[in-house]
Amino acid sequence: MTVRNDDPEPTVTVTPVADRVTEGGALTWRLSLSAVADVPVSAGFAFLPVAGAPNCPPRTSTRSGCRT
Repeated sequence: MTVRNDDPEPTVTVTPVADRVTEGGALTWRLSLSAVADVPVSAGFAFLPVAGAPNCPPRTSTRSGCRT
């Protein structure tokens, strides 16, 4: 007899710990699973700069001072 693991994989939720950080400060994120996992769970993340307006370079803040 073969017992199959038919439980759905848990989902990963990422939420910021603080909603405001001074520019140059460290960001802290909380990762949580929707259910207990009985096998290793992994997730990939990419942090991308905020898209700039036309004629502005990409930026990591919505308040970088670039005006058009």
